Amino acid sequence: IQRTRTLMKICKKNIIKEMEADMKKILFVLGSMRIGGSVTSLINLLELLQKKGYKIDLFLMEHDGLFLERSKNIATLLEEDFILSCVVGDKRKILRQKNLEKIVVLCFYALLRIVFGSQKARNIIFRWRAKKLSCKYDIIVAYQEGWITDFTKYINAQKKIAWIHTQFDKFACNYKHDELQRIYDYYDNIVCVCNSAKNDILNVLTNIENKMFVIQNVLNIENIINKSKETQFGNLDSSFTLVSVGHFSEWKQFGRAVAVSKRLVEEGYEFRWFIVGDGTLFNNIQAEIKSADLSEIVVLLGAMSNPYPIIKNADFLVITSSYEAHPMVAIEAFVLDTPVISTSFASAHEVIQHEVDGLICENSTDGLYGAIRHVLENKQLRDKLKYGVLNHSFSNDLMLNQLEQLFGLGEGIHG
Repeated sequence: IQRTRTLMKICKKNIIKEMEADMKKILFVLGSMRIGGSVTSLINLLELLQKKGYKIDLFLMEHDGLFLERSKNIATLLEEDFILSCVVGDKRKILRQKNLEKIVVLCFYALLRIVFGSQKARNIIFRWRAKKLSCKYDIIVAYQEGWITDFTKYINAQKKIAWIHTQFDKFACNYKHDELQRIYDYYDNIVCVCNSAKNDILNVLTNIENKMFVIQNVLNIENIINKSKETQFGNLDSSFTLVSVGHFSEWKQFGRAVAVSKRLVEEGYEFRWFIVGDGTLFNNIQAEIKSADLSEIVVLLGAMSNPYPIIKNADFLVITSSYEAHPMVAIEAFVLDTPVISTSFASAHEVIQHEVDGLICENSTDGLYGAIRHVLENKQLRDKLKYGVLNHSFSNDLMLNQLEQLFGLGEGIHG
């Protein structure tokens, strides 16, 4: 009996080794875990893959951001590359820290830039640091455009995938056309999050149509609903409440919220507008609010790991952006039965049904002012949109099937 048990253990170990030999090793690469649409979508994706039993490795160029600890629970987080984190990190922050080792790296990088120029110097660092990750993975995913795709192209793997989360023509203007074409020629597949984004890419790059996928962002619906119940945001005491969520960047156009609110307040309307997020323009918007004497009306909440209670309890989620590749926050609002007011951009029309579960207005301050004033004055319209949202449905099945097709996950993967 003992001999039989020993033989069974040996066979079991051999079977496990054979299974692991057939599994795919997959690495996702991202800049950091700071709040943003691509970070949220990656967390959602990794959580769903984890529930299905898959294991993924994650490499961050910087170990920073509100969701850093959460990422450790849903993927195998690789060690931060000290040199790479200095090169891509906030130089002013590094100098304020007075960390001698980091300052030495910055001086070395500055010398490279003087000798070779900024682009070539960056590529020298990227190629050098990518060697540590090369030839260890079957599939490498650059889960964001920009420096992430620039770096990941140097990691050797059987298959390389570039994920695009922005309106491509807006992003492409930062590159020379030939340089951008060369970057994406390194990749076996390009994934975009909506059809309009795919069309934008095809207008810029050539010979890529056969390697393109459209996979919308997945949502962890159960997690969103559960988190929306965790806390009740105590300041939602206005008879009418708006909420916006996002990174304080130029294209989010949060300054429109200040201008619209000023006009509505002057006309006697009562409401409050909460904005969740942080970013480079946070202080600018805060100054605009103070200057307009709107501190009690437009309230900046900063970065929040869980914005769902406030989204759930708001009357409308408002998207002020000049453009979005895929307004995932709108779908999150629909999950929580909150209708959406959005400026008009191509992907908004793929997500929002105008006058059914939300309103799509002209992409301007005037457009937002007109739409918000319209719902403030029209209770029948508010009730109609609220009812439309209640009939909204969302499923991750299609996106997960597309992902399995792209990765070949049917054979299994491991970190």
